[in-house]
Amino acid sequence: MGRITEHPVLQPEPRPAVSFYFDGRELSALEGEVLSSALFANGVKVFSHHPKDGAAQGMFCSPTASRSSAITPRTAPPRACS
Repeated sequence: MGRITEHPVLQPEPRPAVSFYFDGRELSALEGEVLSSALFANGVKVFSHHPKDGAAQGMFCSPTASRSSAITPRTAPPRACS
């Protein structure tokens, strides 16, 4: 599943593409896109693994309770959860 480009009600506005690196891979995002959405659109479904049991962790976490959204940006810190 990639990005939604057509929708019967909403009309996504075109945005310029930007590149970023995740786990050594160069990926693309749309300007202003949330990091988790960009990763998901690039086919990345597992963002990290839980430190206690090694369980895969992905996009669907609780923004208020999740501590798994830690990322290390080289520029201004983006949000990892949507």
